[in-house]
Formats: sequence, structure tokens, C-alpha cells
Amino acid sequence: MTTIVLTHGAFHGGWCFAPLIDELERQGITCLTPELPLTDLDHDVAAVHAV
Repeated sequence: MTTIVLTHGAFHGGWCFAPLIDELERQGITCLTPELPLTDLDHDVAAVHAV
């Protein structure tokens, strides 16, 4: 099984990947979309590492 992590940029959230996630999951790919706090880089990196 393949798992990918999708990370959003400023002014977005994991929701912005919904159409892509639907297609990838139809193909059997698990998608993780951590919500980044967007307070500073260290907190964003920690959120991704927590996945």
C-alpha cells in the first residue's frame, strides 16, 4: 500500500486537496493531509513530522 503526505501552503488547508485525494484513493493510495498551524516554520515542520 502506498501512502503520501500532502501539505498545503498559506491561506489553504487540507481541504484544498479534496479532488486529488478522491482520485488517489480510488487508485488505492492513502493520503494524509496534516493541518499546518502556519504560525512559524518550526511548528509547521513539527505538524508534518507528527504524521
